[in-house]
Amino acid sequence: DLVSPAMFNFPVLVDVRTVRATSFVVVVISILLIIFRHHKWAWWVTFGMTLDFGARIMFGGSGSMAGSLGLVLTSLFEEELVPGPPKQFAAAVGFFFYGFATILDHTGHDGDATTIGGSIMMGIIAFFAFLESSINFCAGCFVFGYLVKYGVVKNTIYQPYTDSYEYTNFALTSWNAKVG
Repeated sequence: DLVSPAMFNFPVLVDVRTVRATSFVVVVISILLIIFRHHKWAWWVTFGMTLDFGARIMFGGSGSMAGSLGLVLTSLFEEELVPGPPKQFAAAVGFFFYGFATILDHTGHDGDATTIGGSIMMGIIAFFAFLESSINFCAGCFVFGYLVKYGVVKNTIYQPYTDSYEYTNFALTSWNAKVG
C-alpha cells in the first residue's frame, strides 16, 4: 500500500500556485494584524493563524482556512506540482513564528515591548510570505534544501519522486482526488 512518507496526511506533491496564493493571504492577514494589533480581536486572529499554520503542517493547504482560500483562488489555473516536504517544513517555521507572536501578544500590554515583538514576528512572516507569493522564493524550502544537503534531514524524504512511475502516478492521482 502506498502511503505518504510525510507527517499525518500532508500531500506528497503540492500545487505551487496554491501555495503562492495562500502566502498572499498570509501577507494580507499579517499586515492587518500588525496595523490593528491594539484591538482585542487581533489576538484571537493571531491565535487562529497559529492554528491555521498547524493545520497546514498536518494536512496541507486543504486543511486550513488560508490554504482553502488559496485553493479557491487558483482553482481555474493548471497545476504546477512541487515536492511537499519542503513546503511542510516552511509551514512549520510559520507555525513557530506565529506561535511566538501569539504568546508575545498575549503576555504583553498595549504598546509594550512584547506586543511590538509579536508584530515583528508577524512582519517577518509577512516578508517571507511576500517573497513566496511574489517571486516564488520559499525561504523555508531554501533552508530545507541545506538541511538535506548537510544530512540533518535524510535525503530519502524525496524517495517517492524517484522510486517509480507507479508511486509518482499514485501521488498525482491522490492529490487530484483531494482537490478535485
